Amino acid sequence: MCSRDARTDSPGHCAQYCTYSFMDEDSSKILHLEVVDVREVGGKSPNMERVGFERGLDFLMKEFKICEVVTDAHVQIKALLKNCPKYDGISHQVDVWHGAKNLVKKLSNVANAKENTDLHLWIPAIRNHFWYSAKECGGNDIKIKSIFLSLLHHIVDEHQWLLSIDGTPGECSHHHLGDDDHSKPYLRRDHLHMKLLGL
Repeated sequence: MCSRDARTDSPGHCAQYCTYSFMDEDSSKILHLEVVDVREVGGKSPNMERVGFERGLDFLMKEFKICEVVTDAHVQIKALLKNCPKYDGISHQVDVWHGAKNLVKKLSNVANAKENTDLHLWIPAIRNHFWYSAKECGGNDIKIKSIFLSLLHHIVDEHQWLLSIDGTPGECSHHHLGDDDHSKPYLRRDHLHMKLLGL
């Protein structure tokens, strides 16, 4: 698995250079480094990251068999990996940190509506459960969805249900909760924010 990240010499749209590094997850060794000058992308610094990624990945594909790439949620890179035929067969994953950051941002936007303020109390727990799901899934796509979606039952005070999406019995993994074991009020299943969360 190959992870990558970009860094520019200054934040925002005034960056002149972007360094783009690729790392092997198993050995934690840097495999390749690209430097992109803003003049190579017509003076548009937001495009430097995509160019650095594409040049670096093309180089690595000549040297290694790349099966999976982990990136942040950069829109241009996601589109490139999805739509460019030369990258067919390469699995694209978003790293957990950026996934959690995007999740919190979306939940906060929903919770900012007056009728959804109860959701604010649950955002840290939902973020933590996302990290827990990623840790416990063992790289299995179905398992991470199953573990994460169990939270939608927990936050409405439902700790056992018929089946999880992976076919296992549906139940929370925590111990039996007494009245003093939860500090947040449970949400109502019929409330708008539960519909927005997908339950």
